[in-house]
Amino acid sequence: MRHNLVFLSLKPASLSGAIKSTVLFFMLLPLIHSEEITDHEMAYHLLDKYLKDHAGLADIKKFWQDHTNVIKKFYRYPHRNKTLGRESTKAEIEFLNEPNSSW
Repeated sequence: MRHNLVFLSLKPASLSGAIKSTVLFFMLLPLIHSEEITDHEMAYHLLDKYLKDHAGLADIKKFWQDHTNVIKKFYRYPHRNKTLGRESTKAEIEFLNEPNSSW
């Protein structure tokens, strides 16, 4: 559902050229912050399609890859566990105690 809403918003925006790349980038953020790996895959696809000329593309991809690696490892963002009332696994706690584990 999230990716459908994002795609529907991006398509007319990118075709008209009326929306700046910074706004298009912002519109992709819900996908990369999703805990569904398919949303991450869609985010990369849309990033490459609509923002391939963005000045910060390499940095964006690195930052996003950090997020995607966490989803691939834990199938969720451990940072959200307490807020969502989820119990953290031992591996998640170890991860959260590592340097640079929180963006």
